[in-house]
Amino acid sequence: MVSLNIYYIYPSKYMLQDRNGVESKKIQEYAKLAGKDVLEVGCGNGRVSVMIAPFVKSLIAIDPDEEQLNIARSKIPHVDFRHGSGEALEFPAESFDIVTFTFSLHHQDTARSVAEAHRVLRPFGLLLAIEPSVEGEVHRFFRAFRNEDRQIAAVIEALKSSKFECCRSETFGVDWSFHDVAELHSYFFDHFKKGTDSELVTVLNGLLGDKVENRPIELTEMVHITSLVKI
Repeated sequence: MVSLNIYYIYPSKYMLQDRNGVESKKIQEYAKLAGKDVLEVGCGNGRVSVMIAPFVKSLIAIDPDEEQLNIARSKIPHVDFRHGSGEALEFPAESFDIVTFTFSLHHQDTARSVAEAHRVLRPFGLLLAIEPSVEGEVHRFFRAFRNEDRQIAAVIEALKSSKFECCRSETFGVDWSFHDVAELHSYFFDHFKKGTDSELVTVLNGLLGDKVENRPIELTEMVHITSLVKI
């Protein structure tokens, strides 16, 4: 069996995420991936795809950002990466055993995407939704650039009102580590494709508080995972 105790390195010298493999363990625990046909919606650069791919029968991963897809293809050439959105899936009804949204459901028309997932899932298929918690330490830094709290709350409501039956959910912590404050600044400005802004730098430093001089800077992101079944 492939070890889940792996961590993920972003395109920076030191920035590390989930060194203890907590996120990948939770995905495997909730989804029971072995032998399944899986669709990943919002795969980005393949960070979560690499957690899923070793265990499944087949994996198709879609994202609307071609630049991110090219990064994913270079890292995991055996996965079928395609351009697409959860709002209008190109697949026939009942094509998959599992559909997973990896930090992507709040970036699109949530109700429409959930309905599309229901359509392409086989009977008793599983929808796995992984979303940031608004209570997370790292989420405060994302909020400084773009406040998506309303969209994240809308995901919860859309799942509650969907045709799916909820199986289980929980919130867990994932560690993030930056070499120093300069690398933290670089990561967030690069992520949002934004030039360095002195006012935002001040905001980020304020959010760090006493940690601003730390090397490394250790933060915890809170992640919410929900599994739902198509009845």
